[in-house]
Amino acid sequence: MGLWGSTVTDQYTPYIVPQENGHRCDVRRVTFSDDERNQVDILGHPTFEFSALHYSDDDLFQAAHTADLAPRAEVYLNIDAKHRGLGTQQCGPDTPERLRLLEQEYHFAYSMRVLTQAEANAYSVPSARMHMD
Repeated sequence: MGLWGSTVTDQYTPYIVPQENGHRCDVRRVTFSDDERNQVDILGHPTFEFSALHYSDDDLFQAAHTADLAPRAEVYLNIDAKHRGLGTQQCGPDTPERLRLLEQEYHFAYSMRVLTQAEANAYSVPSARMHMD
């Protein structure tokens, strides 16, 4: 449990072969803010998982190497209930059973709100581009 600050840019891991990354688990709240302190708050009920990058999934899939990527101005946000753990038996061991998604259905809830600079100042989230708790 904690409060972390970062930028969307810093969430990217430059793997030699680009792929999904930066996934965060057990998040209760994440706040994104721009240079004018406009904010988007996402609250989990009770938690959610997310990733936020300056690359679309297609950008990552199409690039052969990290050097082939050009960051976009947009933020691509993925919000998830759960992610299966790593491993598929393609070239190594399968995912441990405790980390597999074995249910037929999953339900989760979150709320999202957009705050203008004035509202954000009144709400007072510490100054950073992304906060997670």
